[in-house]
Amino acid sequence: MGRKRKLLGASASCEAQGNCSECVMSDRFSDLPDEVAHHILSLLTFKDLTRVGAVSKRCRQLHLSVPVVDFRSHWHWLGRRENYLHNLRLMSSMERYLLCRGDNRMQRFCMDWNFFLTRRATQDYFRVITWIHNALRCNVEELDLCISGVPSFSLPPFLPQSLRSLSVRLSMVIFKTPSLSIPSNLRYLKLVLVKIEDERFFKWITCCCKCIKQLELVDIQGIRNITIESSSLEYFHGFIQNDILHVNISGEKLEGIDICLWFRRYQETSSNSLKIFAPNLKNLNWNSSNGRYSPNLGKLKSLEKVQLFLDPRVNELDKVLCNICSAKDLIINERTIKAIFKDGSTAVPILDNICNLTVHFTGLNDDLAPAVAFLLKGMPNLNFLSMKTTSSLSRDAQTSACFGIEYWKLQNLAFLHQLKEVTIEYPDNVSNELEFARYILEHAQNLKKMVNLLNFEDTQFKVVARMAFKEGSMAAPRLDNICKLKAWTRNLNEDLVPALASGFGTEFWKMQNLAFVHQLEEVTIGHCEGSNRTDFARYILEHAQNLKKMVFPLTGVRYQSKAEAEIVRMSRSKMISASTVIIRK
Repeated sequence: MGRKRKLLGASASCEAQGNCSECVMSDRFSDLPDEVAHHILSLLTFKDLTRVGAVSKRCRQLHLSVPVVDFRSHWHWLGRRENYLHNLRLMSSMERYLLCRGDNRMQRFCMDWNFFLTRRATQDYFRVITWIHNALRCNVEELDLCISGVPSFSLPPFLPQSLRSLSVRLSMVIFKTPSLSIPSNLRYLKLVLVKIEDERFFKWITCCCKCIKQLELVDIQGIRNITIESSSLEYFHGFIQNDILHVNISGEKLEGIDICLWFRRYQETSSNSLKIFAPNLKNLNWNSSNGRYSPNLGKLKSLEKVQLFLDPRVNELDKVLCNICSAKDLIINERTIKAIFKDGSTAVPILDNICNLTVHFTGLNDDLAPAVAFLLKGMPNLNFLSMKTTSSLSRDAQTSACFGIEYWKLQNLAFLHQLKEVTIEYPDNVSNELEFARYILEHAQNLKKMVNLLNFEDTQFKVVARMAFKEGSMAAPRLDNICKLKAWTRNLNEDLVPALASGFGTEFWKMQNLAFVHQLEEVTIGHCEGSNRTDFARYILEHAQNLKKMVFPLTGVRYQSKAEAEIVRMSRSKMISASTVIIRK
């Protein structure tokens, strides 16, 4: 009987251990809904995906039905010539996976393969094409291919109706035109570093891709003319260079065009052309360099935003400005502005719909200031103005000191009285920029905000000081609408204090008769060396009747205890209000 009890006990113990083992084998991932598990597996490379598939039966089912198969990353780079066997195993692994997957629907298939790393390019090319066939058999929706090391590449003759997106990068491999007799449901097509076989490719887009909405052509070669005609296309992006002569883009539904023309190798000729027919275009981003050609943009009555970074040799820029006159936002660079102003032109371009202007320049130097004034005269309804600096190796040789505030007064800029916001980014050598900023501050009656970006430390004192205080001037600039002021300085030193309003104590500040002090509500003063900051803060505490809060941030300040003690002593001064002094560490 005792023996039987022991056996029963042992059996119960084994059963308990078995249940425990089953609990251990159970995992949270297997219990996830298919949609959640598929989303997680879609983030993995093919190598990691196959590892997950070997964990359990449930994981195997999930990895064979995952919607995204990513056969890219670093895999093929491991298969150099000395590791050829590894490459063979890799190819066999992909073939087994696609065979086991069967016809399970696939959302996206990504593949990156370099045939320079193989010894049997022709045979391996056939195997890779078979993978693409298998992916298409799974009714794939997005196909992303990157192939190099073969003389040419062609898609399978039949593209499934499920295919919506196709991206092909070929490293200057010839891309053969698909069949013109089979329609396609492509919505998105992108070709990068591709040699187009012939101009039948564009006929294929026109005749077979009736649903295409987005087309991107980046650094394509092999043809002289690009002609895109589509009744469904909504966005076109093109980086076009080398031996392209003529570019024609036509689409009634086109809303966005982003095009860069870079005629790098072909000799300059007046026969180059850009022609656009897009009556419903809303956004145009047009860059060009190293080429002389005649653009024809047609009527762009729906245009909202334009970026023009053009080569000065582009012909008939006055017509270009007429074409874009309906736009509200304009982004323009220094070279384009100079091209508009060249040849002594006296006719001001009328851009009365422009409300937002952004100018990219190396600096408001003496040869640019008149061109900027010329452009601004044609924008009577401008509300927002932004000037951004770009680096230039030749800027040091340019002067920037001859166009002061009196020059800008003579321009009679009509937009000034309705200007609301201005942003100016200063170069390292400032002069004309400061005069222009002072002119705006003194004459823009409805200005609500001015942002001064000081990227160069050496110019910070100069900008702040000269913005508010000009040497030899007895009249302070009137800024009656300013309710909030921020000034970034390293120190409140003797060179800067007169500009803002150890040698400038509270008595100095009393003599300034600062009218705002009686309605001041909040002050924040950062830490700086010397006593000027302390004296200015003490003056505020003793005279600002309505002050509610004064903040001293000490984050990152050396010797915080010393600075804190100094602030505490100052706060014990004769405060006229019940304000709160806050020290932030």
